[in-house]
Amino acid sequence: MNMKTSLRTWTKGAAICAITGIFTASLVTAADPPPPGAPPAAPGQPAPGAPPPGRPDRAPRIAGGGGGLMVLDEQQRETYREASQKSSEELRNIDQKIRAAQKDLVHAALAEKYDEKAVREKADAIAKLQADLIVVRAKAFSSVAPTLKPEQREQLESSRAGAALITGGLGGMGGGFGGPGATPPPRRGAPPPQ
Repeated sequence: MNMKTSLRTWTKGAAICAITGIFTASLVTAADPPPPGAPPAAPGQPAPGAPPPGRPDRAPRIAGGGGGLMVLDEQQRETYREASQKSSEELRNIDQKIRAAQKDLVHAALAEKYDEKAVREKADAIAKLQADLIVVRAKAFSSVAPTLKPEQREQLESSRAGAALITGGLGGMGGGFGGPGATPPPRRGAPPPQ
């Protein structure tokens, strides 16, 4: 792979990560509850914690927090955190495998001659690893099932909140461009790779 192609690939990956990060940060910020003592919502605006207008698929907040955790109370969130912590090493190992498989996929997709069979094999390998990741997350998530109130269960099953907790949120299936092992583009003026 020549330097120009390498730079272009790295730049695309960095741009995707930056856009995803900005989008996720804006969602997390928008989902934050108002600070204590903040004035109530303006007339015509939804109350804090209410689902956005026209979005009945969004679960209203039962307790503070962001993402899918918003429908859980403090004790349930703590139970979920503890269960997630127990599987953190396994999640980290699977994530490293996903990153390596993604690199293999990019390499196959950028081959001199495109080979759909090879690309599909790489994509299938990533899908299997992502399924493994989801199974581990689902096991942690199941730790709160016995404590759910009927309305919490309904919200988790009928909104995106439950799926977000299990799958890692907005496309956060683990892995991605950048991260450990990523190679930045060579500096300008540096000699070409040998």
